[in-house]
Amino acid sequence: MKGRINLIEPHSATLSIRAQCSVLGVSRSNLYYKPKEEKAGNPEMMLLMDKHLINHPT
Repeated sequence: MKGRINLIEPHSATLSIRAQCSVLGVSRSNLYYKPKEEKAGNPEMMLLMDKHLINHPT
């Protein structure tokens, strides 16, 4: 899918972005989506949760 997204030309004179996405079978939301960075405290919090679940599985 990433390869097809790279084929889209935002400033094309012949086809709109909507038409290009339709032809390539790519959702426009995938074109505009930018993932958020993980917060700094998340890995530490996940480690604490894992330790708790290992010690108390129920």
